[in-house]
Amino acid sequence: MNKESANLGERHPFGLLSISKPRGKTSFEVVGMLRKALHVKKVGHTGTLDPIASGLLLLCVGRATRLLDYLMDLPKTYIAWMKLGVTTDTLDSTGKVMQIREVPEFTPEEVEEVLDEFRGDIQQTPPVFSAIKRNGKKLYVLAREGIQAEVEPRDIAIHDLSVQSLTRSTISFKISCSKGTYIRSICADIGERLGCGAHVFRLQRTHIGGWDIEDAVPYSRLFALSRNEILDMLQPIESILPDYKRAEVSPLAEHFAINGMSIDIDQVRISEDIEIGEPVLLRTWRGKLIGVFRAEEPTQDDLKRRPSLPLVLSPEKVLLTSTPPKQYPPKSKTGRDSGRPRRSFGKRRGPGGGGGGRGSFRRSGPPRDGSSRPGNRRFSNPHSDRDH
Repeated sequence: MNKESANLGERHPFGLLSISKPRGKTSFEVVGMLRKALHVKKVGHTGTLDPIASGLLLLCVGRATRLLDYLMDLPKTYIAWMKLGVTTDTLDSTGKVMQIREVPEFTPEEVEEVLDEFRGDIQQTPPVFSAIKRNGKKLYVLAREGIQAEVEPRDIAIHDLSVQSLTRSTISFKISCSKGTYIRSICADIGERLGCGAHVFRLQRTHIGGWDIEDAVPYSRLFALSRNEILDMLQPIESILPDYKRAEVSPLAEHFAINGMSIDIDQVRISEDIEIGEPVLLRTWRGKLIGVFRAEEPTQDDLKRRPSLPLVLSPEKVLLTSTPPKQYPPKSKTGRDSGRPRRSFGKRRGPGGGGGGRGSFRRSGPPRDGSSRPGNRRFSNPHSDRDH
């Protein structure tokens, strides 16, 4: 596995870790725990799970956080359990009960007919109790203050929606959807279409792209692992972007690539043909990952410099830099001896020194009044004029 540092000549955690989050924990708490365990500052996840939800959480460590955008677009799969006949203000079991209605008897065919309305490309209005910001404040903060902010619907895609179980008062279903989908809103909307209302009382995320919860590390297990054991579990960057082509830059152009400049295609060794618009994982000739580059047509300045240049690789996400990473937790500003008592230095009293304290500055040499008194007894001859 590739745990090479993204900083020249230095090693630090760098990669991807899949964790199974338990119910009751926030995504932020899981991130904070991993930051402390690995002593790194940068850890990011690919999508928030509510405290009532459990399941798969992908965490990028170190400079791998710069690749979060590529993971956020991956489809996600959930299993949701919804309670019929009860609506809440948060659309889940943690909220205040707003209404209780009678639940009519449904046939599987009637439920399937309603679910069919939610398959494909649809528009969804996010819940007011969400982390979406309006004027710098999150919606759930405004909702708790009694402010009803307007929330515009957004485009989402439901790739798959199938019933897992059906009882008189509950429905569980499996849903595969695009990013930005709120399962709470899906359940509430399905409940309204059934005429009785509903809310989510259990939710589990099982897949993110090609990652499965069966392969994730349980959150409780992390507490029993050492830092090196967690490092061994980090997946390399290639696992994040498995379908991208690989290339190596020449030693001559390595400096320009690291500093985020475009590279001529003939300064790159690549085993496959590449077309305009294709992404490439670019490495140094020594094998260190520089980042994600994309094939583009040369600019007019490039053509003036080299008229026959077919294409260039332009930087999209540069990971390799010469800047050392920040330590987490940060070191004390006073250094490693901050806990030791500091010496007390006497104040300098005029040009002649003095002060009498340990470490005080004292004037050496003959005194200004012309007497033979030594200016500094510490460094004078101990036998010259010592009082006996």
